[in-house]
Amino acid sequence: MKKIFYLFIFLFVSTAGSLEPNPFPHQAKKIETLASQVISGAAYLGTGAAFLSVSLLARMAWTVSYFSPWHATLGNECLVLSHLTGSAAHYAFSQIGKKISYHPFASWEENRLGLAQIPAMTETEQKLLGFLERRFLAKCAGFYPFIVNHVAPIFGISVQTHPETQSTYARDPRRTASHTYLERVEKWKEVLPQPRSYPLVLTRPADLQEYFPFYFTLKSSDDFANVPRKTHSPIVLDLTEILKGESGETWLQAWESFQTAIPKTSHPYVLCVQKVKQDNVGGLRLLPFRSQSPQEIEKGYRYLLEWISFFGLTANRIELDRLLLPARPLIETTGSSQMTLSKQEREGHLRKLGQKWQLTHPQKTLMFRGTLSILEGLLEKVSDEHWTQVMRCPTQGALVERAFDRIEQELIEILEKDPKTRFFAIASELEKVHAEITVLLEIFSPYKAADFPGIYHEVLSTTPQALRPLASYSIHASGMTSMTGVLQAVKKMQGRAPYILFGENTYYECVTIGDHVTHCIPVEEATERDWQEVDLLLAQFNPALKRIYLTPTAYKVEPIVDMLQKAFATRGGKPLTLALDCTIDYIDSPRVGALLEAFQDEIESGLLNVVCYRSGLKFDLFGMDNYCGAPFYMIHSKAAHWAPFDALLDAPALVTDPLSVNWFCLAYKNAAPYLEQYRKHIFDNTRAVLDKIPPRLFQEGSRFRIVPFDHETDLSFFDIKITGPGHTIRGSTLAGGLLYLKCMEKGVPIFYRRSIGFYHSNFAMLFSDENATIRLTLGIDADEVPLFIEIFQLMDTMNGSHTELLIEKLVPKQ
Repeated sequence: MKKIFYLFIFLFVSTAGSLEPNPFPHQAKKIETLASQVISGAAYLGTGAAFLSVSLLARMAWTVSYFSPWHATLGNECLVLSHLTGSAAHYAFSQIGKKISYHPFASWEENRLGLAQIPAMTETEQKLLGFLERRFLAKCAGFYPFIVNHVAPIFGISVQTHPETQSTYARDPRRTASHTYLERVEKWKEVLPQPRSYPLVLTRPADLQEYFPFYFTLKSSDDFANVPRKTHSPIVLDLTEILKGESGETWLQAWESFQTAIPKTSHPYVLCVQKVKQDNVGGLRLLPFRSQSPQEIEKGYRYLLEWISFFGLTANRIELDRLLLPARPLIETTGSSQMTLSKQEREGHLRKLGQKWQLTHPQKTLMFRGTLSILEGLLEKVSDEHWTQVMRCPTQGALVERAFDRIEQELIEILEKDPKTRFFAIASELEKVHAEITVLLEIFSPYKAADFPGIYHEVLSTTPQALRPLASYSIHASGMTSMTGVLQAVKKMQGRAPYILFGENTYYECVTIGDHVTHCIPVEEATERDWQEVDLLLAQFNPALKRIYLTPTAYKVEPIVDMLQKAFATRGGKPLTLALDCTIDYIDSPRVGALLEAFQDEIESGLLNVVCYRSGLKFDLFGMDNYCGAPFYMIHSKAAHWAPFDALLDAPALVTDPLSVNWFCLAYKNAAPYLEQYRKHIFDNTRAVLDKIPPRLFQEGSRFRIVPFDHETDLSFFDIKITGPGHTIRGSTLAGGLLYLKCMEKGVPIFYRRSIGFYHSNFAMLFSDENATIRLTLGIDADEVPLFIEIFQLMDTMNGSHTELLIEKLVPKQ
């Protein structure tokens, strides 16, 4: 249904020939002929005419509505639609004959050309350059290319992106696999021994056997006799040992031989796989039986893909960027690498740049000084010996020199900008600075995974002193990966599937993977027996978006203390694990600290294990979304029954990649206060808008409604519900179109991106039979707050208002 929304903002469609930027200047440029200009103008003319027609029809419908009882509601909707489509027509007509020189991949291409000049004499150096080329401006959750390529430029908004950007979640290929993911899969298949048609699922570079319900490793076909025949899930048979070392025809012969040993009656419930590994990426190759139809093969593939995705065990975006790097030409150095500037000189330059910052704008200052703190901390961490060693290498030295030069250039350009420059323009420049920080982290790699626990320990000041010695820390690949580890540990501890209760604020994906392991019961439906038997309690203080099939009521702070007290009052001394999602909270959360203090006795006595995990993909990256990590810690006694949780600290399938480890160590060590301020700005902006929203938007029964929030919550999003006839189309065109056009017209970038915590505003749409849902998340710029208040006031008029009031809000005062 998102397509309806994109159809609405389609003042850019059919114009790809004139608007499509040329991301690769090294390729032959297209010569724009007079004919192509005419075609482009005709496309704009046709698009504008279509929107103008809709606008006129909507205006006529509004006029007719005067004679109906729905004039104040449906009539107002028609008037808003007429205004929006009229604006779209205006922008389409304004592009006729206009050339857009904006290139969203210009920064990426400039970087590619620069890297091509760096000397590389070894395969390792070539791979380093290839990885850095792929990594530049790459995101875990990207943009819709159509938006950044064709829409944003019309409103004068410049967005620099990666050529492979796509609005998908890298960790969730089951929903929509990115072009990057699919391309890596096909490339890898070319060098694997199995036939190209055999499906391949990319995974973490680790053994995943323990994370499947029925997974058996066979060393010969005779071992199949020990495999159970009746299970509630497909049985995965790992044939890696049997097929190991085979290739080409010999591999096919070995696979054929195994198939004959397995009864055909077993084929429907058995999935045969072979593990593969390349460049720190794992994979499961599905091996179809001869007797299986394409539909059965697809079903087996979907099972593997969905299981791996649900449990956060897919290869992350950084790992994908390391996989099968293309060959690069050898470039010889022209002489010894020259250290043009010392480490101390670089530190001096950064100090001087910091002293020149004079703006008082809080969010710009936060981003600028937070970035400087990261850079200064990096230089402080790198020893003089390590610096000298790196700079003596022609390849690494040239990359470091180039990265610092580009960083200083970007920071100088930011300092020279007009003080009235919009926040987004500053943040976009800082995006490129952070891209160069990636280069420095990859080359110097000053931190190891073992460094993170000590750094995280120091950040968490709210942990009671008596409990600090009981805390242990790690950093996982994603929040779902952490959840997977917790489920596995509780299962091992209990020797059976865990008994799980979950609170109202629990993120829906956590409930989903819990249901894949056992049955999860909502706290509000739990019986006395459920409280007696519960092994694992899932909770989150601040609310996450409710699942769309639930009736929207209100968002509030989860009473986790009350939940734990109820559990301990009925459990009779049995140990309990609390898995606390801290994603929408401060890193050093006062709420978590108070909870730990309240249950200090239970923790010390071995009754309670508190596991705190968070997805660090946005809030902990200044909204840049360029690393993959989920900081994780747990506090429990040294009692033997908690031993299964020790594996969560270093399990290869759970821990994140080394580059991300370096970022989180560097950021938590040097910029934790800035990251806390970053969260606070988003919470404060959301609250400031919420406090000014017309009360009618909170009322049940309103056709356009915002689900209310308790005043104690830290707000990170708005949950907008559109109900009534045609809610899908009305939600897409009226609510979605209103948000998009009003923001872009005012030069405030807003993007259709999943997730929360970006530095810019973003939204996503969800659809059900009962309603359309728009989740809107604000960025950190407080200057945008009045605009969103205005948009919500305008949205409220569609619930029923005098026409004069609606026209007053639609037409800006001169």
